[in-house]
Amino acid sequence: MEAVVLHGISELKYEQVPVPALRPGTVRVQLGFCGVCGSDIPRTFSKGTYSFPTICGHEFAGTVAAVAEGVSDYAVGDRVTVFPLLWNDDHPACEEGEYAQSDGYDYLGSRSDGGFAGWMIIIPQSPAQIIRCIYESLALSYSEAWAKLERFSPVELTRLNIVGGGCQDALLNQLTADAIGKPVWVGPVEATGVGNIISQMISNAEVASLSAGRQLIAKSFPCECIDPVDTFLWDDARSRFRSMVSGH
Repeated sequence: MEAVVLHGISELKYEQVPVPALRPGTVRVQLGFCGVCGSDIPRTFSKGTYSFPTICGHEFAGTVAAVAEGVSDYAVGDRVTVFPLLWNDDHPACEEGEYAQSDGYDYLGSRSDGGFAGWMIIIPQSPAQIIRCIYESLALSYSEAWAKLERFSPVELTRLNIVGGGCQDALLNQLTADAIGKPVWVGPVEATGVGNIISQMISNAEVASLSAGRQLIAKSFPCECIDPVDTFLWDDARSRFRSMVSGH
C-alpha cells in the first residue's frame, strides 16, 4: 500500500509499505480519510516521533476490510472511526479513565504507525466520502485540462484564475492548486456582472481600453492567491484518473 512515511524530522517520503498483517483479536481497516491534527505539524517538522520511520496520523476513519479470529463485534464492511490510544488495562489510571497516564500505552500515529496510509480505490458510501470523491474528481479534471493547455500554449502558464461564484469554494480551490501544481487566484466573484459593466464603459468611452478595464477590475476586486502544497501526493491519483477516463 502507499503511505506518507516520516523517516526523520522534516523528512517525509511517499512510498510503498507492506499491508499490516492481521493478528488475533484485530481487524484491518481500509482507510477512507485521515485528518491532520495540530500535533502532527510539530511532530513532523520539529519534535519528531518516538522512533523512525513512522507513519503519522491519528484522526482517521474507514471500512473494516478483514477480521481476525477472536473478533465478534465487527464485520467486514462496517464503517468505523478509530480511537488511537491503546491503553494498558492493568494500570490503576485506566480504572479512572485517565488512559494517557498509564504506563506502556501505545498511540497510533506517534508511537506506532497511524493513518497517513492506505491510499486505495474504494467505493464511496458515506455523504462525506461521496463529496470528497466529487471534489477530487473535479480537481483531477482541471489538472487534465491544465496539462493540455500547457502542451499547446505558446507561452508558459504560471497560474490559474478562477472567477465567478464557484471561486468561493475554498476546499476546491486548494485541491485544484495542489492537483495542477500551480498557484490558483480566485475572484472576482461577480465576474459576469463586472465584465458587462466594463464592456459598457468601454463602449461609452468611459474606460480607454480592455487593458485599462482589466486594471480597473484588479484594483476594485482584490484576488486571493492559493499556493499548492504537497503536490507529489497527487501523482499516483492523476495516473489512475487518466487510466479510468481513457478506458485503459
